[in-house]
Amino acid sequence: MIKKLSKLSTHLRVIREINRLLRESDLERLLDSICQILKRERKYIDVFTGILETGEQVSFIDNFKQKNIFSIHCIKKAIESERQLIVEDKRLNCKGCDFRTLNHFAAIFTFETSAGRMFLCVISKHRLDEEEIELLNEVTELMKISVDKIKTEEALRKSEEKYRLLAENVRDVIWTSDLNLNFTYLTPSIERVFGYTAEEFKKLNPEDYLTPESLEIVKNVLSEALSSDKIRKKPSASKILELEAYRKDGSKFYIELNASLLRDSNGKPYGIIGITRDITERKNIEKALKESEKTLRGILKASPVGIGIAEKRVFRFVNKKFCEMVGYSPEELIGKNSRILYETDEEYERVGKIKYLQIKEKGFGIIETRFRRKDGKIIDVLLSSSAIDPSDLSRGIIFTAMDISERKRARKKLEESEKKYRAIFENTGTAMAIIEEDTTISTVNSEFEKLSGYKKEEIEGKM
Repeated sequence: MIKKLSKLSTHLRVIREINRLLRESDLERLLDSICQILKRERKYIDVFTGILETGEQVSFIDNFKQKNIFSIHCIKKAIESERQLIVEDKRLNCKGCDFRTLNHFAAIFTFETSAGRMFLCVISKHRLDEEEIELLNEVTELMKISVDKIKTEEALRKSEEKYRLLAENVRDVIWTSDLNLNFTYLTPSIERVFGYTAEEFKKLNPEDYLTPESLEIVKNVLSEALSSDKIRKKPSASKILELEAYRKDGSKFYIELNASLLRDSNGKPYGIIGITRDITERKNIEKALKESEKTLRGILKASPVGIGIAEKRVFRFVNKKFCEMVGYSPEELIGKNSRILYETDEEYERVGKIKYLQIKEKGFGIIETRFRRKDGKIIDVLLSSSAIDPSDLSRGIIFTAMDISERKRARKKLEESEKKYRAIFENTGTAMAIIEEDTTISTVNSEFEKLSGYKKEEIEGKM
């Protein structure tokens, strides 16, 4: 009876001491301590533990790493038995074990943990009775709880560290607040964006960092989101707002706010999570671009030459002069294919083929063609085109168009006049020559050739 009570007392002491170790955060130190407690309290010859890894590998966790008492065969045999394997030197028949030569008893216990399949090996001078086996089973349960706890805490620490590093180094401000816009969390980047530390910013009222107009926008959007959420009974989408804010030094700047509602387990909104970024540089670029576009459009509209932009031969922009030239309004041309201006399909295809080939080869193209105005009148046009992006013609071309009808008519009249006067010059029956101001003979007729004995090519251009 006394012996039984002593065993029970030892059993309770072992469990109590191991329970005290559950606060340990170092896995190797924890398992080594458990092995030492069992050796000390149960007078075992040896106790060691480890993890059965993939393949044929076994990792020993405590200070018995160099011992080879059990082979992989024994460990696997214990795993196959699902829980434990009790062996004696007389019954053990494994060439890989040194234990087979000893006059000892042993047990291998295996159990699943978040660290993998683990084992606890005990070597004793005496045969393990049922009470000892029950104790060792309880110990493995405590080991499982301890290992799972340490692994969970380790994973949590790694996750917290990862997100802490992310929060500390992100350029945008990640934040949470309650529904009254009182901040509950702010990343350190708040100081870079607003000039306030996180703790300083939490003490501010919305009107301290938002302009009145922007604050009104935020309140309206939040109110609308909460109202629609109640009506629809489903989560509202995140909102992206561009707002004007104040820095700590009082200067104004632009921010982009992307926010959505936080919900409890019942789907009820209780707060807001958002990301805020400084978009001042982007807004300044957009403003400069708009001003540049405005200036450019003013130049294009005032130009005395017809100018337009086309993508895949579809008009995207035409100026006033171009519209006057062809007799159409901008609304009648924009979005329409340029085929509307050509007399025939053949001419439309010819111009496109030659012009785009020139652009590919030289970066620009020049070609004469004929347009049919809205009133049906045919005009002669000189088209000059260049690519907006030479590496990608699908992005469009910018072109100029000049009405050269008068020029062509004048040229034709000039050619006809020259032909007429050339005939008179040649057939006058009198030797004639045209001498320039510098006494250079520019032209002679056939009678002059006869009289002088020189041919035209011998005398023209001479002094």
